[in-house]
Amino acid sequence: MKKLCFRNNLCKTVILSALCFLMLASVVACNNSTTPDPGTTDGSSTTLAGTAADGLWSKALYNEDKEFGSGAKVIKLEVKAANKSVTFTIKTDKEKLSDALLEHELITGDEGQYGLFVKSVNGITANYDADKAYWALGKDGVILNTGVDSTIISADEHYEFVYTKG
Repeated sequence: MKKLCFRNNLCKTVILSALCFLMLASVVACNNSTTPDPGTTDGSSTTLAGTAADGLWSKALYNEDKEFGSGAKVIKLEVKAANKSVTFTIKTDKEKLSDALLEHELITGDEGQYGLFVKSVNGITANYDADKAYWALGKDGVILNTGVDSTIISADEHYEFVYTKG
């Protein structure tokens, strides 16, 4: 009896296709796996998206919670980017959120027809022209309809700047 399967081009094609599929599946599985975080000693791991956090946060001014100022109003500003966040406690007498944040160099931006367009928060730059990234301003988890320079602050408020890609 002849071994027809390996001499038949159709059989060869099917076997090679199956091998290619298995190799592709193993590559995809490797890319979706978690890698140990060299900064941890407990064996925990981060996904590959965690490396994006390291890249964004490498230029951050502060990587830990911090307090600023000595004014009568106390507000909190949480900066969120790539699954990491820090919270700043700001004591200020300023009326507008932008003034309180600019006072401590926590934001930078450009003046435009709609007010201050925030480009950098805590040293982390969002470049809309390059990758559609921007800073979304929120209060108590809700995105605001006002800009940072038209947001009037009161004591005990919680604001968020969230690094967002559109």
